[in-house]
Amino acid sequence: MRTTKTPIKNKIQKRLENLVDTEVQVEDITLSNDFAKDLYALFENQGIKKREFRGFWDMFQELKTLYTKYKINDLSDNVDFYNKIQNFFKQLLKSNLFKELNQLDSEEAVETFIQMFKKDEQKPKQQSQGGGQGQKQEQGEDQKPNNQKQNALNDLMKNVKPKQKDQKGLSADSKNIPIDIQKFKDNIQNIEKLIKAGAFDKDDVREHIQKSAGVGTEEMQLKNIVDLIEKIPNKLFDKDLKIFQVARKHEQIEVYKKSEEYSDSLTPDNEIDIQAMKNPNDILKVLPSEYAKNDQEFFMKFAKNELMVRNYLSKHNKKQALYLLVDVSGSMAGDKGIFASGIALSFVNQAIKEKSVYFLRFFEYDPLKLYRITNEEEAKEIRDVLIREPYSYGGTSINRALNQAVLDINSDKEKFRKAEIMLITDGDDSVTLEKTELKNIKLHTTHINYKDKAEHRDLKAISETYTKLNTEDLQNWV
Repeated sequence: MRTTKTPIKNKIQKRLENLVDTEVQVEDITLSNDFAKDLYALFENQGIKKREFRGFWDMFQELKTLYTKYKINDLSDNVDFYNKIQNFFKQLLKSNLFKELNQLDSEEAVETFIQMFKKDEQKPKQQSQGGGQGQKQEQGEDQKPNNQKQNALNDLMKNVKPKQKDQKGLSADSKNIPIDIQKFKDNIQNIEKLIKAGAFDKDDVREHIQKSAGVGTEEMQLKNIVDLIEKIPNKLFDKDLKIFQVARKHEQIEVYKKSEEYSDSLTPDNEIDIQAMKNPNDILKVLPSEYAKNDQEFFMKFAKNELMVRNYLSKHNKKQALYLLVDVSGSMAGDKGIFASGIALSFVNQAIKEKSVYFLRFFEYDPLKLYRITNEEEAKEIRDVLIREPYSYGGTSINRALNQAVLDINSDKEKFRKAEIMLITDGDDSVTLEKTELKNIKLHTTHINYKDKAEHRDLKAISETYTKLNTEDLQNWV
């Protein structure tokens, strides 16, 4: 019995039944076929997926009719079983895995999903090829042709599937659906991490997985995802992919590009004009304070054109610089450090696409090594630094770090028309720097604050934009 409403054409039903018959051997082929048809209906329907499900009373009446006719197992068991199957589909709909599969043709999506989570089949027992050495000697040469025929017949029979059994879809047994639900439950969390990090469409994370786990890029396909997970170290799932995930989310809404003469620009150039977005293309100009919101609130404001954006007017096509200043003191370890590394990584990836100059310097009590990023090779080097744990567990001096950043920018071999500093810190330090000491370099601060909801007033006073992330905000990212 199906749990969805969408009717399926007969020719497609036949193809789905052939797919199931090819992929699995079950005791109740009707149940397995109906599961595949439900999957197809969810991938095929482009409307609101939750409306595709049949109501409880509708399913109960059909199950009652079928049970009365075939009297297979217990009616209450079947009602409970189909409710669980329907709930499984509803959970699947919420996953990023479903969104990824939904980009495929509907039949291909069903086939890929079944192949991902197909039950591990037992290896067939090796058939005996005769007795011991003495028996082989007794058979003599004239027995070889018969042995060859028998061996050929055995090989043929190995490839012949027995006829599928059937209990009319009323077996109420998860072993008779074409996937292993437990395998799905065991792997879905890591699958979601891989998808959110961009393992199937972003070169940086694919290259990192290849380097860390020895997995070839040709193996990084959605259909191989369960096997792929087994090869990836736990450390990569626990920390590295979180950094990539933060970078992916940030890249969706914060892009810096080199500007053309007298045109609206997304780059940090002249004075900032804060305004509500006018059209969906303004998503690239969204203020940092807006991307701190949770997904539901963000996209609701996006739909209503209520997100606040910044607009720049560029008069010249000259070099511009973004200086990333990342706090790596002891208090930044854990989720705060993962967030900081992910945000920095998203900007580093922009440096590959643009021809702007990006600086990156970590700091604690003292400023650490300066990285200057102008090409892909330099960006890859910094990417590896960000993925590794760069936290020193030392003290913090924001004043010293900002003074060093200003010095680096003004003493660089390039003469920049405009430069901006992006500071990421938990603010566990006092700041006495005056805005004039920044020498017309605009400061944008992201203040990660676990302890309380107080603003860092001194930092806010010298910052062009100031974003404060509390504990609950941070959880939306990591």
